[in-house]
Parts: sequence; C-alpha cells; structure tokens
Amino acid sequence: MDDVQNIRSNNLLITENGSNQKQLQHILFETAIRYATGNKHVIFVTEKPIDSVPPEVFSNYNTIYKKIIFVYSKSAEAVLLKLNDIKAWNFTPALVVLESIQNLLRKPCGGGRVGEDLNFTYCTFLASVLDAVCYYSRKLGERSQCIITVSRDVIDMGHLMVEQFFQESNVVCSRDINSYSDALDLLRECR
Repeated sequence: MDDVQNIRSNNLLITENGSNQKQLQHILFETAIRYATGNKHVIFVTEKPIDSVPPEVFSNYNTIYKKIIFVYSKSAEAVLLKLNDIKAWNFTPALVVLESIQNLLRKPCGGGRVGEDLNFTYCTFLASVLDAVCYYSRKLGERSQCIITVSRDVIDMGHLMVEQFFQESNVVCSRDINSYSDALDLLRECR
C-alpha cells in the first residue's frame, strides 16, 4: 500500500487547455533544464521537437543536453518500450515529463466499446509509466518524479480516472502554471 500511496503523492498531472499548449511545453522544457543543471537526468517525451530554446541553454549545451534525453514519439507503445529500455542504461532519470498523453492514446485498443477501451488504455498506460518512475526511484535511492500533461476533456469524458493515480492536490490546471518555478514548486510539494 505504501508504494501506491507514494505513486499517487509523488507525481504531477497538469490538465491542458488548448490555447496555451506551446507555452506549457516551454515551461516544462525549462523545468527539465533546471533539473539538468542540478546534475539530474531527465526524460522528456513529446510528440513534436521543441523549437524554442532559451539562450542560457546554448552556453551550457554539452552539460545540459547530456542530462536530458528527448523521446519524440506518436506511439504509446514506443514510449513504454523506451521507458523500459532506460532501466538498463547507465543513468537513471530523476524526472520524467510526458506531454499531451491524449495524442499518444488516440485509438482504443482491441474490440468493444470505445469508452471502455479508452479508459483501459489510459489506465494501463499510466500504470506502466508510473511503475517505471517507481523503479527509477528505487534505483536512484531517492525520489524520481513524473509530470504528465493531458487535455482536460479526457478527464471530463471519464477516460482517465485521475484519483487512481494522483492525489487531488497533485492535479493542476495549466493556466495556474506561469513559469518553471511554479512547476518546480508543485513538484516539491508532491509528498
């Protein structure tokens, strides 16, 4: 039961509204940079490459980019394979950022009713991701965390049962995050 409680309390879910998705990506990227400058590894999963890089990143390019691993994917299966592959690598991430998971989980799996399949797909995907993050924590000997973003309508439509995976206080709206320091503060408060 302690592992389940830790998983629910250590990670952050950000609900997106479509109008600020690019700004949110920039904030999450700066959050990853702050982790990397603190000598921590980060996995950043996104569908599209980041096209805006702050100038200070270029001055520390070699140091910072060695700490951030980008995973560009349009497939949930590919993301899960990569997170499992990383378990065998010579580093362990302290932070995993997964952007816009609704884009990875567009299609229901198998047969049956779409709503049930999407619910199952989201639950299976999140359970697998958070299990990998829990493994990273055990391997690091300290807390590894995850930031996941999802469209608000996924939750409103009942495709994602948030309370299974996140404490209520760890679910925030993207409009309440205005800078990387807001994201870092929220991660620190996750306990």
